[in-house]
Amino acid sequence: MLPVGHRRSLIVSIVALALASCTASTLAVPSRSPNPAPTPSPTESITPSPSPTASPTPKNCVDTVSDFKVKYERGNGVFSSAERSAKQGTVLAQSVYDIKVPDCDDWKVTVDLVPKSKGSFSAGTRANPPGFTITVYANGIWFGESATEKLITMLHEWYHVVEHALFQCPSSCPYPYSGTPPNWLIEGAAVYESYRAAESLHLATYSSLRAPQVFIAKRDHTSLDLLAGDVKTGPEYAVSFLATEYLVRRGGSHALLDFWNLLGKKGDLDGAFRHAFGLSLDEFYKRFRAYRARGFVGS
Repeated sequence: MLPVGHRRSLIVSIVALALASCTASTLAVPSRSPNPAPTPSPTESITPSPSPTASPTPKNCVDTVSDFKVKYERGNGVFSSAERSAKQGTVLAQSVYDIKVPDCDDWKVTVDLVPKSKGSFSAGTRANPPGFTITVYANGIWFGESATEKLITMLHEWYHVVEHALFQCPSSCPYPYSGTPPNWLIEGAAVYESYRAAESLHLATYSSLRAPQVFIAKRDHTSLDLLAGDVKTGPEYAVSFLATEYLVRRGGSHALLDFWNLLGKKGDLDGAFRHAFGLSLDEFYKRFRAYRARGFVGS
């Protein structure tokens, strides 16, 4: 999920992008300028699910995110345009996150558009593999977002689907992970990957999305390790995003996927973290404190 502060900064970055290029491509959807999609805000984006139990492999199953079955439910009072935006974002997300998952299972995603507001959230994801529910609060912040903001929101929420599909493995994980990874990494990775996807889809440049997050993050002084349990505010989402970005710089472009996959295969948080990123979680916290003290500059 993304907080209001994130949303405003996205608007700023979009204006900057518009000034730099008046004819940015938007993949057949009007793009005004992205705002930190509705994911970096209170952490309702991801609701951890109970430990999965083994179940027989379905006869007709899917094993890539692009093939996940999607159902849309639109509540009374929700405009059809809201559903169109959610569908456009889903198509983009399934294309850009066309990732093979460990289990061939009956993967399903319900996109539930409800005629409600949820404070500073525009959407949230509930994970219970092999099922997921992305709830769009269509009469809240989502209603006033630009077309681009809505697409980035869906990219963000769909990355949560990817994360949980990789590390929860409902049918065949040898050592199912029963804990909860640091919430700053769950949310930070969704922000990071949605921004990377936005750039690859020509919705916005990564740098135009990143710059406001650096500004916002400097307003927060909460230690990163304290965000392992919950990420609630725009500044906390920004810090989580920058921490994830810093990790990827160390581990390489495939480090995040390696981490989620290893977590699902071994059920060992510390081991998966060290293998994917090249250092222990405690050591990373120390290095990130120094990086943060430098104003998120350097290596």
